[in-house]
Amino acid sequence: MQSSLPNIGNSFRVPNNNGDEALLNAARAFVAAATPLKVEFTRRELPESFLDDLNTSIDQFESAVNSRNLNTEKRVSATASIKNALERGMRLRRELDAIVRNKFRADAAKVAAWESASRVERPPRRKKTTPTPPTA
Repeated sequence: MQSSLPNIGNSFRVPNNNGDEALLNAARAFVAAATPLKVEFTRRELPESFLDDLNTSIDQFESAVNSRNLNTEKRVSATASIKNALERGMRLRRELDAIVRNKFRADAAKVAAWESASRVERPPRRKKTTPTPPTA
């Protein structure tokens, strides 16, 4: 059976790359290509609202991508803020260490208490993993 819409498949190809922008651009191109053919699509049992539904899905997907990107930016910013606060705290601890040791140099108990209180635990070092070679 001959299609009344030759080469229509060329207008609706999913992009080879899987980036969000490529997918959004392709979806918008699908809407643009399908709009003048709406009657043909509804004759083939697509609902009357299929273009509106697709536009809604595009908007929702774009919103989700934007939200993910914003949350990534927030996480990166928060990590940088934490790192700065930790560095500042370590500088202040070193400064206080000299002060406490000078002030209480004759009081071993207070120096020991300071050493205990000012101890900073380091996170465990990650072990480097080497990939296992594939077996033949």
